[in-house]
Amino acid sequence: MKVARFFNPERIEIIEEPVPEISPGEVLLRVEACGLCGTDLFKLKKGAGGKVLGHEISGVVEETKGNTGFSQGDRVFVAHHIPCFLCHHCRRGNFSLCSLFQSTNIHPGGFSQYIRIPTQNVEKGMIKLSPTISFDEATLIEPFACVWRNLKRLSPLPDDEILIIGAGPAGIMHLHLLKLKGIEEIDIMEIKKERKKIAEKFHPRKVLSPHDMQEKKYDICVVCAGNTQAIEEGLKRLKKGGKLSIFAQVPEGSSIQVDPNLIYFETTFLGTYSSSPIEQREIYNLMKMGKIKGKDFITHTFPLSRIKEAVNLALEGRDSLKIIIHPQK
Repeated sequence: MKVARFFNPERIEIIEEPVPEISPGEVLLRVEACGLCGTDLFKLKKGAGGKVLGHEISGVVEETKGNTGFSQGDRVFVAHHIPCFLCHHCRRGNFSLCSLFQSTNIHPGGFSQYIRIPTQNVEKGMIKLSPTISFDEATLIEPFACVWRNLKRLSPLPDDEILIIGAGPAGIMHLHLLKLKGIEEIDIMEIKKERKKIAEKFHPRKVLSPHDMQEKKYDICVVCAGNTQAIEEGLKRLKKGGKLSIFAQVPEGSSIQVDPNLIYFETTFLGTYSSSPIEQREIYNLMKMGKIKGKDFITHTFPLSRIKEAVNLALEGRDSLKIIIHPQK
């Protein structure tokens, strides 16, 4: 089978490797689509060491062993990490801190033609897809679920004024899901003119630049841009009693300055990473109901052979939202 091994932005190799062998309770999946995620880009820029990246996955069951509840030919979404739901962290809803969550994964990665799905992922993290949901759309279950979990933790109120910083895929998904919750007072801030145009199609209240309306304050600021300047901008824009949501990774060693006297403003800082099968199932159900139309968020598709071109487009971060790779092409 063909896989893409990632080293750095200049070195991504398509090579032939054996199809993974599966054990009882596991599933072999033929990967039909895998989304390119900001986390993939973050790892690639750091140096990925030849790993096969990709975790926003949909495909067709090729083979099963034992009683898995799935059959050859089933169209499925699969989660790459699975929490135990029992440990200290899981009982508090911090699923990404669970040791099982951090140790489970698919093999070798979504940017390959076949993957082995371990037993825990089969049991808790696979969803049979409705025929109304395409493989490309199904890859969006994972990123939308991450955003959904963040919003559940933020608990926005209907009359909250919200600022989203960054009009990339995560920012636009936040905007869409907030609107599904009935919240309308949502502005989005972006510095790139191409992404401003994309944001306008999703009908925020306003599309802002950092220098616009500097006196304006918000109940919630969601930072979807991976730099400290964006975090500091979000902090400046908060009302008293506001919440700052940090939803993007920044380079290691980064820091920001915070005035400890924020205690008098009762400011909340919240970091949210990843999702659980709970949010993934909830997003899948919203897709089935037609409340999330995945095609609206997908701007480009590429065969695996052109994955370096896809990565370069994503790194530019201008006229693209979700980019989907088709490993079988």
